[in-house]
Amino acid sequence: MKAKKGILIVDDHPVFREGIKSVIGRAAAFKVVGEAGGSREGLRMALELKPDIILLDISLPDGNGVDLIREIRTVLPQVLFLMVSVHSDTRHLAESFQAGATGYHVKGSSPEKLLEALEEVSQGRYFFESPMSPEAVERIKSLSVNTSRDGASRYAALTKRQQEVMKLLVRALPYKTIAERLAISSRTVKNHRAQIMNRLGVKNRAELIRFAAGLGLSNTDP
Repeated sequence: MKAKKGILIVDDHPVFREGIKSVIGRAAAFKVVGEAGGSREGLRMALELKPDIILLDISLPDGNGVDLIREIRTVLPQVLFLMVSVHSDTRHLAESFQAGATGYHVKGSSPEKLLEALEEVSQGRYFFESPMSPEAVERIKSLSVNTSRDGASRYAALTKRQQEVMKLLVRALPYKTIAERLAISSRTVKNHRAQIMNRLGVKNRAELIRFAAGLGLSNTDP
């Protein structure tokens, strides 16, 4: 029988940690070996437990998840990191990958997405909402932390309705769900999607998500 991969959770919200443990408990390939509520405790437990993957938040009460990744990697270079955060903007995404994270999961996404992220990260593959190529990650790492004027102007050129549709599209919601929320037809949603991508100069939903992240638009916005 294949051994389960050990997960260390570092997050200062006990309720969130319990939710994560519940999700991971349903997975055959993973097990939670420890949890910590802060950066110092996370470092201590990482050195003690030597987990396969550390799932951690960016914002910690006594430090920063990005800095913690760098610190742990100096002594445990084999450990993989999955960042879990409410932030989905370019700055946090780029900083996490630059520090050494292999995956980035936005809080509020489905449990299935979290398990998918863990599976990809456990295999050493990059992940942000969907599997990513090393080339795509390198592009994200090189992104400026400031939103480009060109991107902001293209977004501003969208109609109010198109902006509403875009915010729901980057949450990876089905067309039918978006149509119901906005009281329009699925065909209209698809038409808006085509117009949005044409105006923004993106080719698919993954690029649309990264474009939105660059503008600081969260894919968990209502």
